[in-house]
Amino acid sequence: MGCEMHKLVIKVDVKRLRVEDYVNGKKRVCLNKEREIRRTKAGGFAQNKYQRHVDMMKSKTLDWVQSNLLKPGVLRPPYDEIDIVCKDETLKKGIKSVLEGLDSGRDWYPISL
Repeated sequence: MGCEMHKLVIKVDVKRLRVEDYVNGKKRVCLNKEREIRRTKAGGFAQNKYQRHVDMMKSKTLDWVQSNLLKPGVLRPPYDEIDIVCKDETLKKGIKSVLEGLDSGRDWYPISL
């Protein structure tokens, strides 16, 4: 059969999570989630109240990502390479630590940030 290249790409921001699994260049979308950050009043928020709401959602992002990544069938290690695409450095590091915690003696790194 030859050598298979197995790559995982995780694209994440506060509202969206997309996990793509590439085997020999063929893409399989493992997870495509979007969460709603909606306004609670029809008239809208005052600016600082809206900012508190966004900050609360940002603080819970890692928990949301972790709960979705750990669902059955999403991750299928071992991976030759893992790419995490995210603008927030602390979120990238948190996802990396979640993935390292899943390591069960198999070599499925490097993780590129």
